[in-house]
Amino acid sequence: MWWAAGNSNSNLSGFDWSNVEVVGATDVNDNKANFSSYGKAIDVMAPGVNIATTNHNGGYSSVSGTSFATPITNGVVAMIRMEYPNWTTTEVRQRLYDSCDDMNNSSKYGHGRVNLELALGGGGGGGGLYLTTGLMVAG
Repeated sequence: MWWAAGNSNSNLSGFDWSNVEVVGATDVNDNKANFSSYGKAIDVMAPGVNIATTNHNGGYSSVSGTSFATPITNGVVAMIRMEYPNWTTTEVRQRLYDSCDDMNNSSKYGHGRVNLELALGGGGGGGGLYLTTGLMVAG
């Protein structure tokens, strides 16, 4: 289960649910978004600032929040499952964690920012998939 960390810049160090993955948000510079909650409960971070999404009446707008970082993380997990269909949930979760970009403070930002290219076996330096916040559409 995936849970958006919240947009109150709160320290979520008072709990850590083993059966819930908590997602915080990063900004366009790969730092914690100023609104994103943080702490021991955070499992991963994902882009959550200026995410393009569809409007109810057509068109697109730019939005921010951990509720937009969470579906991006879900997308990375779905791509891992597609690439490795025989893996268990534990193996998929571990791949997600192992492929995150380190944010240099695991007690606040969990395993770091999700990285689709590394999750799918890319090692950088060309090839594989590259996901940027400018190309993401949630909704």
